[in-house]
Amino acid sequence: MTDPDVIVIGSGGGGAVIAKELGEKGLQVLVLEAGPWYGNSQWPDPNKNRGAQNSSKSDDLNIFLFKEQYTKDEGEMNDLITGRLRWGPADRNRSPWFRNVTRRGFVWQNSGVGGTTQSYLANSPRAFPVTVDHVWPISYRELIPYYEKVEATLPVEFAPMTSKEELFFYGAKKAGWQLIPTLDVTVPGYRPQPNAILPPNKNLTRPDYSVEQLSWMQGCTLAGHCIN
Repeated sequence: MTDPDVIVIGSGGGGAVIAKELGEKGLQVLVLEAGPWYGNSQWPDPNKNRGAQNSSKSDDLNIFLFKEQYTKDEGEMNDLITGRLRWGPADRNRSPWFRNVTRRGFVWQNSGVGGTTQSYLANSPRAFPVTVDHVWPISYRELIPYYEKVEATLPVEFAPMTSKEELFFYGAKKAGWQLIPTLDVTVPGYRPQPNAILPPNKNLTRPDYSVEQLSWMQGCTLAGHCIN
């Protein structure tokens, strides 16, 4: 790459999007990411290599390599010290990055190309208008076109209901709360959660397919690989 017009630090949900938007406008964009890059043929073993790799060709992306590297072993993927999705550098000879949590809680933050979207749980609600208006430098109404663009791209729709949600809705209705049928929450109530997930694979309930076979099929298979 020649001298870039823009350097983006971090390739998570924010960095990757701004790099894409600027690149589509003809700017030369360089993205720097300290974590590993799973599913790239130029970096076949990102948990052993020390990094300092680069790629700018979509042909380097390999879905088969990606799925081999993303296992269903929760400890192997999510352990805070040794997990593949840990918050730390690609070089596993170095320690994880420090995160100071001042209150009781857990922050699930990943490093790597894709950032925390590598463990994206598809929960996509809009902010409450009262937390934006007269607090942010722009109004909630000015935010709506950007919400709509994101929701159309992902795409976002209300999640299907299971028996657990139906029971909760029954209790909320009996308690006097109103159903909120829109994405904007301006009054108290209850509603299905806006999600951005692939539709469940039609073979999900068939016993003649193993979990491993299902994980290679299109659509959400509830195997930790529901990638949009």
